[in-house]
Amino acid sequence: MFHVAGDDDFLADVAVKGAEALRDLVLQHVTVHRMVRQTETHLVFELRDDVGVLAPPGS
Repeated sequence: MFHVAGDDDFLADVAVKGAEALRDLVLQHVTVHRMVRQTETHLVFELRDDVGVLAPPGS
């Protein structure tokens, strides 16, 4: 969990088995707190160690 500046207050980095598990985590453990006004999620579909689309500088 990270406390961040900007439009968001906190960033939680979680690993779950799938989108349904993420939904359950957010609905059952995050939004149940009265201080949580809204949530936003982002999914990582693939972790790539190779060059991919964005090559590192100098390659």
